[in-house]
Amino acid sequence: MGFAQEAKEMATITSFLNEVLTNNSFDTNKIMVKHTDFQPASGNLDTKQRRKRKKMLKKHLDEIKRKYGVLYDTINTKIIPYNQLNPQQQIPFDTHIQDHIYAVVFSSGQLMYMYVDGQSIKAFDLFIQKGTGKTASAYFLTY
Repeated sequence: MGFAQEAKEMATITSFLNEVLTNNSFDTNKIMVKHTDFQPASGNLDTKQRRKRKKMLKKHLDEIKRKYGVLYDTINTKIIPYNQLNPQQQIPFDTHIQDHIYAVVFSSGQLMYMYVDGQSIKAFDLFIQKGTGKTASAYFLTY
């Protein structure tokens, strides 16, 4: 991945963090349209399924704000590409997406992983890791 693409993805993350973590309240619809691929009005979901997914995303964003809001500041929070993380910080995500994974490192040292492709956030924070060592794998939970 080139420097311009990486800079674009990091700018997307910064914009998302500022919108979710620094405001007293945020507009879930605006975040969905501006920052994610999750568009509940599209696809083959019925109205009930779309509402359910939007509600899940809202709860996830609320949890992100609760977990990381007090840790986030624009000066000390760093965004680090996956390939620049220390080996012990590298979660075994699929090699096909590792170029698009970033760790948001808060001043406390706590990490939040994000999968961003271009200007679209595909997944963040929630993942499942299976196995250990060379057979380990990790998967983001998405909507």
